Amino acid sequence: CVGCVWLGLVSGVIGTKLPGDGTVVVSKKLRFPNACYAGDLVKIEVEIQTIRKIVRCGFWCSVGDKVVMEGTADVINKNVIKNQTCNNTI
Repeated sequence: CVGCVWLGLVSGVIGTKLPGDGTVVVSKKLRFPNACYAGDLVKIEVEIQTIRKIVRCGFWCSVGDKVVMEGTADVINKNVIKNQTCNNTI
């Protein structure tokens, strides 16, 4: 399941980079609008969309201009600050 690989990488970014250590995932929603194949170069993007008691992160995986996986993750992290960004390449 290639989608499971991408979801694992997204979870790694959320848990270690954005918002980072101490993150507890409350829920995830995802969908796979297009196919992805072995050998494809996949770009993964994660952004913090809302910061309240529960932080909502949006994520996208794309091959070229096609989105192959997208979704949201609701997480709890007591260390989140507004305007936090992550420009790391994994």
